[in-house]
Amino acid sequence: MISGDLLAAVRSHAAECYPDECCGLIVETAAGLCYRPCRNSDLFPARQFTVDPLDWVSAEESGVIRIVCHSHPNRAPQPSDADKLGCEQSGLQWLIVSVPGDAWTMLAPSGFSAPLIGRDFVWGVFDCYTLLRDYYRDVVGITLPAAEPYSYNFWKNGQALYEQRLEQFGFITLAQDQALQAHDVLLIQIRSTIANHAAIYLGDGQLLHHLESQLSRRDIYGGFWQKNTRFIARHNLLC
Repeated sequence: MISGDLLAAVRSHAAECYPDECCGLIVETAAGLCYRPCRNSDLFPARQFTVDPLDWVSAEESGVIRIVCHSHPNRAPQPSDADKLGCEQSGLQWLIVSVPGDAWTMLAPSGFSAPLIGRDFVWGVFDCYTLLRDYYRDVVGITLPAAEPYSYNFWKNGQALYEQRLEQFGFITLAQDQALQAHDVLLIQIRSTIANHAAIYLGDGQLLHHLESQLSRRDIYGGFWQKNTRFIARHNLLC
């Protein structure tokens, strides 16, 4: 159970950071539990958080990290799917507080796995590449590596990351006249001359993908999607 003093410290930090999300760590030291405010280094601090890596290391050096804390500005403290996934990955309890307001909730690892369809878009957490990775793990049984950190709108900097990394991850590019089969990856360009979106071909003329600011979903593979497909790739274990 969180003490009143610790909860008050998190709430105070949340108010200071508002309207952005605050984040911090409750650390067990020789003197007891204390709250360590951290910097939110996320690209979109108003709607998500990333504990600054240097702050995390500093907290680890001071004691044992017990709880990850953050705020939900102008919304209830109910954990999002991104919160649930982050909690699972950390292996720690999480505390979420609303700001303004007094509502708060605790979250603990419970074996959560995000659904492939209907997940919210969160850059670097739930996006088109993480959907591809999760699909290959859950449906195909092939483990793809987590992508190294990539900059937002990487294609505007001329980076063809999908083309480079899929080759490194065991995919080969198909000839244009090769027939599609289930699990093929469609590399699509959206308002770009570089492929900046990945989708999975499901068979029967359907694809699965995750667009920014939208829920992951199935779509018919035709029209815009087919016209703007730049490459089609197949994992070498499926050839």
